[in-house]
Formats: sequence, C-alpha cells, structure tokens
Amino acid sequence: ALWELLWRNPTAQPNPAESAPNSSSPKRQPVEIIRNRIVTVFSEVLTQLQDWNNRREFTPPSDFHVQMVAVDDNFISQAAIKAPVLIPFADREKIFTAQLAAVKQQHQRHGEGKHFIIRRDHFCKDACNQMSALSEEDLRGLIRVTFVNEFGAPEAGVDGGGIFRDFMDDITRAAFDLQYGLFKETDDHLLYPNPRSRITDDQHLQNFHILGTFLAKAMYEGILVDLPFANFFLSKLKQK
Repeated sequence: ALWELLWRNPTAQPNPAESAPNSSSPKRQPVEIIRNRIVTVFSEVLTQLQDWNNRREFTPPSDFHVQMVAVDDNFISQAAIKAPVLIPFADREKIFTAQLAAVKQQHQRHGEGKHFIIRRDHFCKDACNQMSALSEEDLRGLIRVTFVNEFGAPEAGVDGGGIFRDFMDDITRAAFDLQYGLFKETDDHLLYPNPRSRITDDQHLQNFHILGTFLAKAMYEGILVDLPFANFFLSKLKQK
C-alpha cells in the first residue's frame, strides 16, 4: 500500500499547470495533505517494525522490501527519502553513490586544495583545529596531509591519497576511543555519546560537531569507517 501511494505521488510536487488557480485546487489540496500524511505514518510504522525485526527476527528481512520494477530514477530517489524501509540497503547505497557522484561532478576540484600540517604529538588537536577552519567548499576539495615529528621535521612521503586515508583512519580511531571522553560503550562494546563528556572538555559540543565533519568527509571520499554504534543511539539519530 505504501509503495502504491508513493507510485501515485512520488514527489508530492505539483506541476505548474496543476498549481494554477482553478475551481478544483481547494479540493485537491486536502487530498494531497492527507495522502502525504498517510505515507509518513505508514513509513514510520514499517520502520519501527523493521527495527524490532532487526533486534529479534520474526520474519525474513526481505519481507519489508518491494520488488524493484522499471521506474524513473527520480521516483526511486524520492522513495528512498520518504520510505527507505521499502528499498534494500544495497540499492540505497547505489542511490547515495550516484547522487554523490553527481555532486562531485558539479564541484570539480581545481588547484592543490588544502594542506594539513599535523604534529604527531598533538595529533587530535591539530587535526580538529585545521578541519574546523575549512569552509563547505574546502571540504569538497582535496586535502593533503604532512606529518611532522617533535622537532618540526616533515616525515618522508608524498600524499597521493594514501596518507590522507591513513590520517582519516587514525583520527576517527582516536576520537572514538573511550579515553578521549566523547563516547562510551555498552556491555556489548557498542558506542554511544558520553552523557558526561562535558566533564572531560568544555568544548565537547564543538568536538562532536568537528567529529561529524570528519565522518561527512569520509563518506564524501568513499572511505569506510567501521564504527559499531549502539542501536538506541542510531534510533536517536533517526529521530525515533
């Protein structure tokens, strides 16, 4: 039923001809509002059922997915936003990758990008300070990294991409380390934000924001970050 509603109204955006004033417009508006509300409620219910199924399976996960048929790519993208539960994760990943490629095409990189100078003995501080200084446009561009030792001498190696990936791996590993104070873990070693992170650093909220920037950059560059988050934290991120 939810798929049918999305199919009949994939974008919820009337075309210019339909938006022109006419005698039937006032009647159509409530119908569209009701339809959109039904889509939202159905999606929330199915998502909740899927979450329960993920915790204690009562039906095969594929039962939540629809069979993909030959439909417009834009419709699939809208369905992924309004009712992601209907689309298998692998297909949602393909949609995300395609949309990311389109964004990169619009913002083609020019020049040398930004250059980070990172002191090994002040790794997290230097990484966070320099990342937080970047604009949105800078974040889409190239970032080269040079590590320097305690004497200020640069380490050997030219960053052709590999050093930056190592840098991203190191900073996420360090930032999510329990000793850093931003995150705690459950008995099952699943991560969630430390409710008392303020005690470890007055700038804890800013640090969370910067950490989110690092994760966004990793996604933009296609860098896999393996972080075992707790289910209740993921649910909170999805505002459920």
